[in-house]
Amino acid sequence: MVAEPSRRHRRSISVQEAPLRSIRLTAAIALGLVGAWVGSASAEEGSPAAAQLELRVQQLEEQIRELTGQIETQGHQIQVLNDQLQKLRSDTDLRFNDLEGNGNGAPAGAAAAAAPQASPRAAPPAEGEAGPPTPIAPGAAPRILGTIPAGSAPPEPPPEAAAPPTPQEQYEAALELYHQGNYPQAEKGFRAFVAQFPKDPLAGNAAFWMGESYFVRGKYQDAAGSFADSLQKYPKGAKAPDMLLDLGKSLAKLGRTPDACAAFATLEAKYPTAAPTLKRQAQQEKTRLKCG
Repeated sequence: MVAEPSRRHRRSISVQEAPLRSIRLTAAIALGLVGAWVGSASAEEGSPAAAQLELRVQQLEEQIRELTGQIETQGHQIQVLNDQLQKLRSDTDLRFNDLEGNGNGAPAGAAAAAAPQASPRAAPPAEGEAGPPTPIAPGAAPRILGTIPAGSAPPEPPPEAAAPPTPQEQYEAALELYHQGNYPQAEKGFRAFVAQFPKDPLAGNAAFWMGESYFVRGKYQDAAGSFADSLQKYPKGAKAPDMLLDLGKSLAKLGRTPDACAAFATLEAKYPTAAPTLKRQAQQEKTRLKCG
């Protein structure tokens, strides 16, 4: 009987992982298409068709980055479901073991409670003791009841305070706001996360998305400052190459071409193992800005 919940547990996990595998497959297909289109357009560089293709490639790369954020969200949701299923399985096993320990499954003391008991005859009250209440005769005046002393009722327990959200939950809430397009509230959420949990493994990711919330709204000065500050705090974070790329893009939008070119060159030199899409975007920006 214990093995059956385990099989259901495994089937539930595989079903929950299906969306995540679909997102990863979509991202992989998109990456393959990007590489194929870029290769086919290399021989026709400078033509109108190549310019349109480059714009489409950039759009696909942005969609891939959105899929990356969705993968992070799906991963957290799957972890939460795994924890809930594990707790449910543990509770079920514990109850099953309790039932087995009581023989045929009846709770301890149930047989004794079900057995009829003979009601003892009331013994006459001893001298000085109060006897049973005297029945009220028909038509007699009602008796006056005594009063209950104030404070004799037990006080109600105070309501339990809700547990504060975990760092992971706070990060996921801010990321969800970003994906919904609520960039001002997402910015506040990521800023609060970085301020409250500066050493958390997700702090670098939160700093990156905070800068992105500025960039997508056209606040390039704020975005450049946010990316530069985050690179100093989290130079080895998973999102550091993305920060450097978008720092260069922000500087280019501000007309600071030499600084933007320096940012793209630093990306290639400092992060040689960065994702190919990031390197490709950096090279395209260098070509567009005519960096030396």
